[in-house]
Amino acid sequence: MIRVLHIIGSLGLGGAQVVLQRIVKHSNPNQFEHVVYPLRSGNQTVSIATRVISNPYRNYDPRKFLDILRICRENKIDVIHTHLHKDAVAGLFSTFFLDIPVVVHEHGSILLPGFQYDLFRVLFRFLYRRAAAIIAVSNAAACRISNIVGRCPSMLSTIYNSIDLDEFKPNPEIRKQIRSNLHFTDEHIVIGFVGRMERLKGVDVLLDAMISLMQMNPRYRAVFVGDGSLLASLQKRTHQAGLDDAIRFLGFRTNVAEILNAMDIGCMPSRFESFGLAAIEMMRMKIPLICSRVDGLGEIAGNGSNALILEQISPAEITSKIITLTQTPSLRQQLIDNAHAFTSQFSTDQFIEKIESVYARVLNTTSTH
Repeated sequence: MIRVLHIIGSLGLGGAQVVLQRIVKHSNPNQFEHVVYPLRSGNQTVSIATRVISNPYRNYDPRKFLDILRICRENKIDVIHTHLHKDAVAGLFSTFFLDIPVVVHEHGSILLPGFQYDLFRVLFRFLYRRAAAIIAVSNAAACRISNIVGRCPSMLSTIYNSIDLDEFKPNPEIRKQIRSNLHFTDEHIVIGFVGRMERLKGVDVLLDAMISLMQMNPRYRAVFVGDGSLLASLQKRTHQAGLDDAIRFLGFRTNVAEILNAMDIGCMPSRFESFGLAAIEMMRMKIPLICSRVDGLGEIAGNGSNALILEQISPAEITSKIITLTQTPSLRQQLIDNAHAFTSQFSTDQFIEKIESVYARVLNTTSTH
């Protein structure tokens, strides 16, 4: 039995948390035992089906690091797997005290602007050699890691995130039910967004585009799925425009696959996107996608054969692309067909196989030293 300690900033909503959830749920229970240690114990919105060790400490309390050392020793941990920037630093520092390989899973923190991320990049430049493996969620993230450390580390690899291909399947009955619950009819054209309500995701620009579209054509509707710091201001802007019934904010939802059924067009005008899991989910649900080509999202959108690319992130550009898709059924179907075929490479089975192979490799490397 291989015991893996997962260190993560929190179990709040986020891509890293969903990835952790899938690793725990789908890895072989006869070979792997997972223990999770969130550095912040509050706000657990993502359910993890394994033992979660909480702590009573405030942010930046050094006792959390001592906790990590104690947990590793008491639980005879074989591998430490970190998922966000603060826990990556903690995990790499632990190697000065523990003979346990550390897998750093870089979900995009290394690409983000801001002081704490600048500090992380500085620390990472000095500590990365202590990692047994570094996983980047996209080639864009891997390239940034290489630029920061000044070389392409031998332990660096790209493993794209995954979705449950069986879960994300269009269902006409659920579509009818969800649209009815939202008071949308078959005549409405529903534009959808899934993700955090943050400026980095471009939700502010998308809302402006939707308000403009609805002034031109009252058939348009919008659904925003997710939570975040901009949610209240977006709702206020919608209310001021008198569009509360036409633009719906559903907050954090666990039944994303069901809600996607209600959408006719997906839009992700991200200013930053380390990977773009929601894009894969929309593609799998046969929802034609409009998106920017930033960072990892550009690797999904490719040359535009499976998504309509925004040349700039602006309300006018988003509006133009939505109208183009609405008025061109052949283009819509082409994007749907190409995107659906493209998503087959993002199965959870393939993802888990790659993660487990990383664990096996770092343990084998450690045992030979």
